[in-house]
Amino acid sequence: MTVKDKILVFDLDGTLADTAPALLNAGNKVLKSIGRNPIRLEQYKGFIGGGTKKQVEKLLISTGGIPDRGLDFYFKLFQDRYHEDPVKGCTLYKGVLELIEFLKSQGIKLTICTQKFERSAKKVLLHLNVYQYFD
Repeated sequence: MTVKDKILVFDLDGTLADTAPALLNAGNKVLKSIGRNPIRLEQYKGFIGGGTKKQVEKLLISTGGIPDRGLDFYFKLFQDRYHEDPVKGCTLYKGVLELIEFLKSQGIKLTICTQKFERSAKKVLLHLNVYQYFD
């Protein structure tokens, strides 16, 4: 009989960390590029869910509609701005560090599942000083 590893999978956004401020930052840069006023974090949080492209679509529609260049253009612009600083304002939720330290002490392997690109996810985990806990 073989012993199987215990593995726990975490979603990065909304489970381990609040990454909405960095998303808002990128979104507001997109708005600024088209001469629109920035929005607040609470409004932006209402756009989260359904993937990043859907967030950008909701952002544009809520602030005056999708400009002539089209959603794909502004989605790419958003991605570029987000990749410049995916950690702005990101924080771990209370108790997360203690939880993952406990799980590791119990021999449980930890992994991340996220819609972020790998490069951005690594930057966030390193910034939050938890990258080393994940297998």
